[in-house]
Amino acid sequence: MSKAVFMNLSIDQLFDPAGNMRKIFSVRIPQSEHLTRVSEDLAIFLTGPGDYAIQYREIPSGLQKVFQDRGFQFGKVIPMIANPFDQKLWIDEVHQKTIGLNLSHWQVAGMSQLEKEIVVKNNSIITVEQFAELNKKTWLPELADKNGWNFPISEIAKTGDLTSKLSQWFAKKLPFVLKPSWSSGGGGNLYLERTDDSIYRHLVSRLEQIQPGFEWIIQEKIDRTQDWSITASTENDVINVYTVFYDKSGLSYRHQKVSQPIVIEAYNKISSAIGLKLKDLGYNGVFGFDSFSGANGEHFPVTDLNVRWTKTHLIEAAIEKLKLHTDVESYRFRFQQTNAIDFETGFRQLSNLISSDAERLFIPYQASGMHNDLPGQTEISFFTNSNLLWQSEVLAKIQKIWGA
Repeated sequence: MSKAVFMNLSIDQLFDPAGNMRKIFSVRIPQSEHLTRVSEDLAIFLTGPGDYAIQYREIPSGLQKVFQDRGFQFGKVIPMIANPFDQKLWIDEVHQKTIGLNLSHWQVAGMSQLEKEIVVKNNSIITVEQFAELNKKTWLPELADKNGWNFPISEIAKTGDLTSKLSQWFAKKLPFVLKPSWSSGGGGNLYLERTDDSIYRHLVSRLEQIQPGFEWIIQEKIDRTQDWSITASTENDVINVYTVFYDKSGLSYRHQKVSQPIVIEAYNKISSAIGLKLKDLGYNGVFGFDSFSGANGEHFPVTDLNVRWTKTHLIEAAIEKLKLHTDVESYRFRFQQTNAIDFETGFRQLSNLISSDAERLFIPYQASGMHNDLPGQTEISFFTNSNLLWQSEVLAKIQKIWGA
């Protein structure tokens, strides 16, 4: 029996049936629903022989060669022309392309109405609506308080009261962060400091399009000295901890695995507490959470929680399937240019750099721009080792290839 794998890591936007999220995210990242199709292609790392990856595009020939060279036996890709955000078109295409396949089950990032339409066999005892509630950011302050964890000073507000609440925060003359009910990573954070901020003006111009009862979390902005991302599951005590590096825009670009036992032990206790709470609420499966330390030495154990598969989980799966050693990092390089690089071209142009050498590791596993080849941001994600000189050399070569 075969399984089908679909990994929509921007599922957060689909938890909101009224479409508030799409209106909000276009303030921060225009065309964000197109950019996020990149991560669908990581579904392949959860497949084996006989399985199917429901994703954006075929695997580039350069990446297929990497798979074969490293003994990774992967499933068949079923590429989707439709965008998951155009829900009915995508669902119809999936049904058309998977009809007749003898599937034992589906493996999906999480459960929105979109996934429910295609997942015939589902072991979850919670509803789509309950799943969405678990992924709201607005219950994290309460979770932290009940466990005695530090949490940034925060306030929950509804759209109808948002401008008056924000005026109070602006009056403090300190920067703060505004997050919608569901948000994903750095791209979901709106950093505000003054009423003349362009992002704030753009947001205000759209508020009348957003439901009055839609919830937000307003949070103090803390100068962070170190960030971590933790992957875990309610079904076992195994966790992995990664140090995460962010660029000036608040977007992550580097994941470095942590090996210090004292750090892992500390997060194991936190993970266990989260796992018990999720099980009490009816959820069983993987989850991921973020943590950081502040400039004044404070530690904030849980600042974000994703009750679903995350990109970090999929990076781990890729590392395992490609049989990479423990001293490996995931690095994401972003740049702007007139024409976005497509998946196949990206790997073809990087093929001469691919190396499995222990000291000079370079294996690209994602390379794409916006859906529909819109101009703008291109992302290149690759595995490398913790050699900063080698990383600098690789980045210089990538920049030279595309003139970034």
